[in-house]
Amino acid sequence: MAEVFALEDSVFFVGGRGTKAGNALCGGCTKEWYDDNFAELSSIMHTNGEPKYSKIDCESLNTSTLYKDPGAFVGVEAGMIAYLFGTNVATGRYKIIEIVDSGTIRFAGSPFAAGPGTDIVCNIGGAFDSLQNAADNTDATNHDVFIFDNKGGALGVSIDIDTTGGSITNKSAKVFIGFDTTPEDGELVTYTGKGFVFGTIENIFMSNVKVTNLNVSGFFCSALNTKGITLFNCHVDNSSIAGLWNGGFYVARGYGMICINCTAKNISTAGFRTVYGGAGGAIHCINCYAYNCEYGFYSTGGYAASSFGNCIANECDNAGFYWLTSYYSGLALKNCVAYNCGGNGFEQFDVESDCAVTLINCIAKDNTGHGFKLTNGPIPILLNCNSHGNGTNYDAVLDTLYSLIDCIEEDPSFVDAANGDFTPRNPNVLRGGKPDINGNFTPMGAIFVPQNFSRGSRVFNPGRISTIRN
Repeated sequence: MAEVFALEDSVFFVGGRGTKAGNALCGGCTKEWYDDNFAELSSIMHTNGEPKYSKIDCESLNTSTLYKDPGAFVGVEAGMIAYLFGTNVATGRYKIIEIVDSGTIRFAGSPFAAGPGTDIVCNIGGAFDSLQNAADNTDATNHDVFIFDNKGGALGVSIDIDTTGGSITNKSAKVFIGFDTTPEDGELVTYTGKGFVFGTIENIFMSNVKVTNLNVSGFFCSALNTKGITLFNCHVDNSSIAGLWNGGFYVARGYGMICINCTAKNISTAGFRTVYGGAGGAIHCINCYAYNCEYGFYSTGGYAASSFGNCIANECDNAGFYWLTSYYSGLALKNCVAYNCGGNGFEQFDVESDCAVTLINCIAKDNTGHGFKLTNGPIPILLNCNSHGNGTNYDAVLDTLYSLIDCIEEDPSFVDAANGDFTPRNPNVLRGGKPDINGNFTPMGAIFVPQNFSRGSRVFNPGRISTIRN
């Protein structure tokens, strides 16, 4: 007796059509059927997300065949998934492998191994009534499970993602994807009031999900063995969280969280936060944005190094990027920007002596405090960084130390910036040091040539792309 989860990748839905009522005992379809045959939600469910076919008095003929009155299964296709329970049934979700005739269908996995049975319930297709039920009643331990969700709405409690996730060993994942009217339409599903808590689980991928108007963290890694959590295009907005140790995206324990193209706005604590949790505790943010938070990106350590790449902190009450007490780990920031924040742009409060911190191509602009601030700990390395228009651009320690070498203000790497030659001293660094198709290194930069024109002496004609004289 083997449910579909032990055999191949599968697809399920939450909400679906109409009122999005769904059914906790719904079926779904295999990933293969979805890829080859899915056209619209009506292909797999009824008007309000109910199972497309729901029978309560089916009979089993042998270990794999279900019989019903002739005509009962018109429109059912091989590759759909049915939820079965009843007399002599191993309750679960099974793949339909054959339509014998309009009244007889055959399943993979031998669901009726105990012998023929009667009064069997068979729900084919449909959508779950809640994302919590979908998370709890699907199993990605052996094969990928895809859950498309457009229900959203108010939550009284946070959704716990803590059972039958993916497997690092089996290279499988449980994938949650929000949508509006058609799966994979790129739209968001929105939940209000509460967020998501990731417990002891592996390989979870979630995309196109927004949580808003919260009094808890939006996306929270809570367990020591939380592994492989990836969030893509997920968003937290308007979260008033009690206590400092929380955040819009918050890693308290576990082996870390990856956030890609995510935003945290109007958060009373940190937009993105990690704290030391005894095992990992890293957060990796790529192309993420924090706006009007207490802190934008806040790292307080863990045994694994965190990183921020292409991230922006804007109009945060305190520091844009803040880190301290990183045990046996480090922190890397690349192509990050902090601007218009009420505190420091980039601030190292205190870290362990063996913690390495590197900032590359980072910009601090128009922050009330320092652009780059070092309070204690080893000197961070700043490469090609820029600080402008802040209360103080660099603190006294950073302003005099070697770690500022190659920063734009100290060493812009131009041929002669003081005299207007802004071409690079080493053009080989362009294109990664590789020539173009003609074997030439890429010319780049600018040379300032002052010109004095009398008023009205020249007019630029964009139509002719040339200079003409009056």
